[in-house]
Amino acid sequence: MNSIIENIKKVFSDNEIGYNNISDFQRRNALVNFVKDTETYIKRNCHNAVNENLKALIKFFTIGIQSDINIYCFADDKPGVILKDLQPIILASLYPDVNNHWELVKCNINVDIVSDPVITNIWNRERQFDNFYNKIGKINQNPFDGYKNNHKTNIWAYKYLPIGLVFVYNGNHSVNSAIIHNEGSFLCENCIDVSPLFHDYSFDGIDYLYNNKKIMNEYLHSGSKPFNDKFGYLFELGKLLHKYNITF
Repeated sequence: MNSIIENIKKVFSDNEIGYNNISDFQRRNALVNFVKDTETYIKRNCHNAVNENLKALIKFFTIGIQSDINIYCFADDKPGVILKDLQPIILASLYPDVNNHWELVKCNINVDIVSDPVITNIWNRERQFDNFYNKIGKINQNPFDGYKNNHKTNIWAYKYLPIGLVFVYNGNHSVNSAIIHNEGSFLCENCIDVSPLFHDYSFDGIDYLYNNKKIMNEYLHSGSKPFNDKFGYLFELGKLLHKYNITF
């Protein structure tokens, strides 16, 4: 496992995350301000637009994550060698349980790519390009429809509650193309409830903590850092959603 982590680190360096010119204090302070301002907004507003605004914020973060994953895929000179091992790292980045144990709950949820937050574990640069430029999308005379043809059985995904983020772990390149083209829908049949972690786990802007001490999770960078800090922001946002009985 250590060799996998080391290979991932070659691609996902701290500089690529974009914080090379920001101090640790600023990173932690940014997270504090984000949580404080978001909670203030929730408490001051009780209209329907609150949920829509929060969902839009979650989608905004996931678009950034998916964009980064695509860029990292471009950087893989040996398609499929590095990024194929990314799935457990993404899972741990949003569900940082040190034992990597979670319970799946069966569900039957339609995922609308236009409005719902979706990320995929693309891992092959050749498939990434071929699906986007040639195979998937209205512009390629093949609109994405996750309910037809082989997509119906090929797309496997988890929906993280209460955040509402959908992580696709099979059918990755097709769904990635659909995200880029901003079209289509598919069925998600498994949910993971993140809320059992909210009492003891936290993200401080840099690291995941357990009872205010850095965790040690074999799938995270240095044992405690999500591969993308936006996952930590979503985790903390999930705490607010749970606190105010909001779920997506």
